[in-house]
Amino acid sequence: MPGSAAAGTDHPEGELAFRASFDAYETRVFTLVPVPPEVPCDVVVRDGLSPDASRTLRLRTDRWDVEFLESAGAITSLVDRGTGTRHVGRGSLSPETARQTRPDLGLGVLVRTHELPHPMTSWVEDYTWLEESILAGAELRVVENGPVRTVVRADHRRDDFDATVFFTFTHHSPHFDIEFEVTWKAEEP
Repeated sequence: MPGSAAAGTDHPEGELAFRASFDAYETRVFTLVPVPPEVPCDVVVRDGLSPDASRTLRLRTDRWDVEFLESAGAITSLVDRGTGTRHVGRGSLSPETARQTRPDLGLGVLVRTHELPHPMTSWVEDYTWLEESILAGAELRVVENGPVRTVVRADHRRDDFDATVFFTFTHHSPHFDIEFEVTWKAEEP
């Protein structure tokens, strides 16, 4: 809409992110105007409610209440603030229920599977003989918290792979993104 403002967020890599809607083949001109920063997402770090005494990171956006378990680098509680619907996790996270919460059922947990050799392509997964949820060793931090979005980054460093998971919560939107980047370091047998 001509003359309307769109909030933007400076990305750590020097990019500017903002939301805008366009019709097909439409062009628009944007003017950058500096304004005081607005931080619409509350971030709280709590110590030791999990069985391994790992810290939890809580986000409260305009749409979601989110809780991450730092050691797993995954979402262990996700509640829609508008409807009260819990999509991940169970009950309130009192110290007792936190000990009973299974982080392996969280959102964004890395799962490594081993399968027996078979003649099909790598797109076919057959004969899984071992499955391991990666629940320890992640480093979790908020890398962006601005008026457009909040991004949480989880880094996993293992002997045979490195993985980075980005959880992006776009403000004033029911949608969020989870992006995985994996670098395999394992040798061929």
